[in-house]
Amino acid sequence: MKISKQQLAKIIKEELSEVLQDAGGVWVIERTGVGSDERYLQRGNQWGPLWDPEVPDVVGALVFGDKAEAANYLTQNDISTDNRPYPSFYSDDDMEKMELQVRA
Repeated sequence: MKISKQQLAKIIKEELSEVLQDAGGVWVIERTGVGSDERYLQRGNQWGPLWDPEVPDVVGALVFGDKAEAANYLTQNDISTDNRPYPSFYSDDDMEKMELQVRA
């Protein structure tokens, strides 16, 4: 079954919306000392922006259920940089403000 990029974006947005509603925000892994375009941990353990540059209104960073899950991911994947990656929580309000800044 093939789906278009637009359909996939819609599915991701809907699923993420459910996760965000349940959690009241998102847990991500970020690092210090770098710009926002390379601050957040992405798939493949690469660093990039919080928002997906190809799909509007969708978080591109890896999202975790809680701080412990994010911390375990760091340990299990031996992710270490000089910039001290750490779990961060962004509330729904924080996410909305950040999304508006990206759009501006």
